[in-house]
Parts: sequence; C-alpha cells; structure tokens
Amino acid sequence: MAFEVRCPECRAKLKLDTEPDADEAIECPKCGTQFDATTARMAGGDAAKPKAKAKGGDDKPVKLKEKKSAAATKPKKEKSPAAPPVPGAPKKRRAKKKKSNRTILIGMVVGALVILTGIGLITYVLLSRSGKMEEMLVCVPGECNLVRGVNTGHIYRYAGYKTEADRAMIGPLKDCWDTIAGGMGMGAEDATPEYAILAKNKAGTTGTMIVYRTRTPLKDPKAIGPALGGVEQPVGNQTTFKVSGGGALNGAVVYAPTNRIIVVVLRGPQQSDLVQKSVAARQQPASSFYGKMGKTGQKVSSGSMWVLIRSDGDLRNYTSSLVKPVATDFRPVGEQADKTPIFGVWTSFGAKITFGAAIQCDSPETASSVVTFMKEGPMGKQEDQPEIPNTLKGAVGTIRSKEFSEFLSNLKYYSTGDCAYLQSQMTNKEKAQQALTLFANPNLGDSPSQ
Repeated sequence: MAFEVRCPECRAKLKLDTEPDADEAIECPKCGTQFDATTARMAGGDAAKPKAKAKGGDDKPVKLKEKKSAAATKPKKEKSPAAPPVPGAPKKRRAKKKKSNRTILIGMVVGALVILTGIGLITYVLLSRSGKMEEMLVCVPGECNLVRGVNTGHIYRYAGYKTEADRAMIGPLKDCWDTIAGGMGMGAEDATPEYAILAKNKAGTTGTMIVYRTRTPLKDPKAIGPALGGVEQPVGNQTTFKVSGGGALNGAVVYAPTNRIIVVVLRGPQQSDLVQKSVAARQQPASSFYGKMGKTGQKVSSGSMWVLIRSDGDLRNYTSSLVKPVATDFRPVGEQADKTPIFGVWTSFGAKITFGAAIQCDSPETASSVVTFMKEGPMGKQEDQPEIPNTLKGAVGTIRSKEFSEFLSNLKYYSTGDCAYLQSQMTNKEKAQQALTLFANPNLGDSPSQ
C-alpha cells in the first residue's frame, strides 16, 4: 500500500511504495533533509498516512487539506553533512520524486514527430525514384519492343563517365533535344535532359519515339508547340503539335503531358498509331510499356544506362538468338530464352561500375532454379578466375582477356520474383571498356543478335 509523508523541513509531500519502518531513514529529494517516519508523524501530525479508500471500495486517495504554517515560509536551512553510516543500522531509503506528466508528454510528442518525419523522408525518396521512371514509361505504348534509357542527370555527376553518357546520347536523342532546347530558349542548365528514353516498335516497319525529362520545370507545357512552330492537333484530351520545317523534328509530333515530360514521336509509317497509343497509355498505365515490363523491366531500368527487349514483332527471336551459342552449357537459361517475354541489360555508374543482365522466366520457381543452376555450375565458383566453357569463350571473344578477369571474379546470380539476373562490378574504368561494349551497347536490339 502506498504511503505519503511530509518532510518536516520543507513540507514537501513525498510518496513511498510501502510503509517504512519506524526507524527507517528517509531523505527528502527536494531539500535533502533526512528523517524517519516517526519524526514525520510527530512533526506533521497526520502527515504520514496510507491512502484511504473512498466510499464504494474505490482506491481513490482521500484529499487532505493543507494548512499554511510558519515552517512553510521559513528560509531553507543549509544542508548539514550526512552522518557516517552506523553498522547494523537500517538502510536509508530515498523517496521517489514524482515525474512531471507534462514533460513526459512533450517528450513523447517530439519523439513521434521525429519518427514520422523520418518515415516521410524515406517514403518521399522511394516514391520519387519509382515515380520518375513510371512518369516516363507510361508514355511509351506497350507495343514497343525495344526501349533503352539514359539517366544523364546521374551519369554527368561523375566526370569520368561523361564520355559514356555522350556515347549513349547520339543520333535522334541528341539532335531532337538540341532542337527543343534551342527553340524554347532553355538555359545552360538544360543543355542536356535529366533523362532520355528511346522507344521503338520494330514490326515490319519501325516506329520511333523519344521521352525526355527536363532538368527544370517548363513554365507552360503548351508553349512547346508555338516555340517549335508546331500546328495544334488534339488527340483525346491531350494537345499535341505537328512540327514542320527542317531539322531533327521535321514532321515529328510533340507534346508535353506534364511540366517535366516532353514526348516526341518521329515521322514514319507508325507515327499516328504511336501518338494515339502514347496518349491512351497515360490514361491506362496497364497498357503502357511500364505496365507490361514486370520485375525484369523494373530491375533493368534501375541502371544508369539500360536496354529492354520484348520478344515480339521483329524481335521475337532476338533473345533466344543471343543465348543460342551457349544454350548447351547453360541449358535452363537457353530454355527460358526461347520463351521469355522480356530480356534486358544495364550498367550503373558510381564508385564502381555495375553490370547486369536479366531475363523473365515463366515463374518465380523457375527463376530460382535457373539461379541455383548458375551458382552450382562452373561460372558460379567463387574463385579468382571461374572456369569458362569453350562455347562462351567462342561467343564472347573479349571474355578471354585479362581485363575481363575482375568482371568474372565478381560475378553473382540472383532472382526476384520471376526475374533471374546476373550482376558484376569493376573498379577500373579503363579495364571495364570491354564490358561496357557488351552491356552499354546503344545498338543492342538494332544490330544482329550474334
């Protein structure tokens, strides 16, 4: 049962968990005075009492009226030095000082705000990363079977890799952007886009489109048409512009669905169809390339430079042709390559250069079994130099070079969902040139699969 006593010196009310012995020492936490329970009773009369039960059996303490006394207004005496402990004497017990509920509440509120702020920042970062890619790829129709991306905003942060970004930003990607930036009077900060995606539908004829993400927001997305000399052509609820005259945009259809995204559909036999489907895909993301690329597409497009190939149209057999030379030694990979809907490669730049290749399997279980096969095979040995099958040496001549040894020794295999992929890293940019030729090839999908 809890006991309350008053300090005979400063009259502070003190709470004890249990009733003290008559000669047990108590120390006041407010003024430091030491006393025993008997002294407290003598000094304060009924100051030392157990909490009484209220009527009805409730454990509510009975309120006691306090009378002001001369002792409460007396100046506080200086604390006398504590006497040395007497052998055999009962141990001194310090009364508990009641904590301020307000202080505890403020601490809890501040702590909750800190936690919520941290969660908010993490969520914002994650959503902004995935949102940027989704914002661009929902403009690409699902019928496109060759899509490659260049994260120039990221690559240009590393001066040593600017050459690689420039090598990827060639042809229509660079020419169209230069025309747009010049026509709209963009500043030096927009000399290059933050991100560029080139998409093609290769099916008898080839339709080509480009999606840019600007470094700075457009003041008025609809101003892009007049700035480029375009004629307005409404498509659904989207205003597009047909550009005439010479230059890279001659005959192209251009529109800006947001203040950061610019879509260009180049002149060609599929132009009208691509424009219609591009506008529709933004309204129905499931029909867009983003909606159809699955785990494999998400993994590949996380790179700084990447290429995704859908096994459709003219590229129906492209992936199986790539794998065919080594299908005998890597049978599970060859089997999946014959029926995979999507395949891709990527390169990421940073302190190290990361290379990867991914293939969509027919199920998560199959993806896991392909990875297990590769880990247990000769190419999965964790040695300085894994054993390379002759078929692979013949298919990829550069793999025999000394410069490729770091790539091979760092080779790892993983799966996520129905996506099976390999990944490796290299630290030396000069030695990585041969790997870049394979994994950052801007002509992959356009050049012969062999």
